[in-house]
Amino acid sequence: MRELGILRRARGRLCGIQSSLLRLLGEINSVNWKVFFRADYSKAERQAILCRALAETNVTAWVNAMDVLIDWILISLYRHDPSLGTYIPGSQGSIMNSSRLATSYPAVQAMLKSVHEKRHESNLSHAQQKRTGRSTRNIKYKYLKIAKPLIKAAINEIASHW
Repeated sequence: MRELGILRRARGRLCGIQSSLLRLLGEINSVNWKVFFRADYSKAERQAILCRALAETNVTAWVNAMDVLIDWILISLYRHDPSLGTYIPGSQGSIMNSSRLATSYPAVQAMLKSVHEKRHESNLSHAQQKRTGRSTRNIKYKYLKIAKPLIKAAINEIASHW
């Protein structure tokens, strides 16, 4: 078709992050994820695609994968917004109650708290819960009904800043 002049050039590559989030959450505001994640885009994209797949097959694994995607989001958020202070990758627990994060990005903080705390209940993360000493377990699918609106609000909040 290109040789016949019907196609002039190929379409740009779809954003795996945006399409995965749309499939998982439904209607969300658009974010230029390539600009947001910069050099980490391809790693975050792979993680977002994994999260979307796990949401349909294994919610316990999805919680752990989503915790990693949130880590990528926090790395970029703190890189772009120095008023938040510093963030050490992998240390979500240290900023869950950050007043700076709560002031600037309350929906991101709510998403972080919910998913990170649920991960502590996951039998893919720990044998026992630290706080209660109870054995961890599989996460039930009904948690998605709680998490999806929080994630959607966080993505829309990020979109409003970018």
